[in-house]
Amino acid sequence: QILDPYHFIAVQERWAESLAVLQLLWDLREGDVMTAAGRSSNTIKAVGDWTHQWDNQQSCFFIPPKPSLDDAELSEWISREYSTTNNLDVLLHRIVNASLDLTIAELGRSRVEQVMQRQARLQTLIQRECRGKVTYPCSSTGQWQPEHQENCYKNDIWCGYPCLNDVVDRYETGEFDAIAS
Repeated sequence: QILDPYHFIAVQERWAESLAVLQLLWDLREGDVMTAAGRSSNTIKAVGDWTHQWDNQQSCFFIPPKPSLDDAELSEWISREYSTTNNLDVLLHRIVNASLDLTIAELGRSRVEQVMQRQARLQTLIQRECRGKVTYPCSSTGQWQPEHQENCYKNDIWCGYPCLNDVVDRYETGEFDAIAS
């Protein structure tokens, strides 16, 4: 019953499988589930990043890097505090993971893996082709970039879509077929 109101729930730590299943269930193309090359999440975690307030355009502020926790500290915190105060979230996560496993079994593991490979190839092409062509509202030094409005759907949503759409179109016409990924 807990999943009934949802059409689909992706599992973050199983993102590639989740996108492949989504594509297969909804009969989508690879390009429908791709995102443009963004700033590296490892870089953001290590050094922080600049963003803006949606209600106060043209103002950038810095998000500091996340504090680092080693695996033992994180595991202890999860078992001691997070799991007890978020037991329903933990249960939902387990249910969604099990549902993903069952759906993959129903679709066929090899079929899902083939889609994952095609998606990974396209994502690699997008990252290579769009590197340096994505403009966000705030630069990596905290400067407001009004030109982002031509590069993002709204505010910082789906920045880089012109390049992504171009790469997907070229991919679907076979332009990259002779290029090794």
